[in-house]
Amino acid sequence: MSLVIADRVQETTTTTGTGTITLAGAVTGYQAFSAIGNGNTTYYTITDGTNWEVGIGTYTLSGTTLARTTVLASSNAGALVNFPAGTKTVFCTLPAAKAITTDQVRPAFSAYAGAGTSATTNVTTKVAFNTVEYDTNSCYDATTNFRFTPNVAGKYQINALIESSTACAYSMIYIYKNGSPYKGGNGYTVGGQTYFVGASALIDCNGTTDFIEIYWYQNAGTTGSTYPGQVATYFQGFLARAN
Repeated sequence: MSLVIADRVQETTTTTGTGTITLAGAVTGYQAFSAIGNGNTTYYTITDGTNWEVGIGTYTLSGTTLARTTVLASSNAGALVNFPAGTKTVFCTLPAAKAITTDQVRPAFSAYAGAGTSATTNVTTKVAFNTVEYDTNSCYDATTNFRFTPNVAGKYQINALIESSTACAYSMIYIYKNGSPYKGGNGYTVGGQTYFVGASALIDCNGTTDFIEIYWYQNAGTTGSTYPGQVATYFQGFLARAN
């Protein structure tokens, strides 16, 4: 199942109530919802000229129906509309809540460690990336939590690299989501010398409460530290695709 948006898709329906819409055929000059593809989702609007509803619908070829999967906005205070008898129009749209305008730049940031983060051996420690190179939507906290909290829902490409100032037999970098390990990368090396560890991942974030942080684990047998600098220890992310 994929989210599909197609141009000039508009049909009519006589469906009443709050349930799945049975589509009655394309309006002259427009495509039918079959352009979306069986089993795919799309953004829709349904209106009878007075009542209206905008949401995410799931199209089914058999029976030519559109399930009102998620309501994004409506004349019924954001809930499903109980449509009365009569003809309604149903069309593919791009909801305002899902549009990224020139005033809402796609979130992207890059930060690095301006100073080393001390880490006790065999203890997973959050790394302080305290120097910002850029932060398009002011989503990165470089002073307190050292976390990225994107404000647009979507899939985010996250990249991080840590250089240790101490040789380790084993070192691990973790990408944390909402306070728990999500992805990681280790640093086993030949000869027992590990200095660099890196990780990258594509992570879904809800655009409100989800946040990303970077943690480091090392087993040098003594307290170690990350090596500072924009080449050595950095944390970056950007919106790859909005939901």
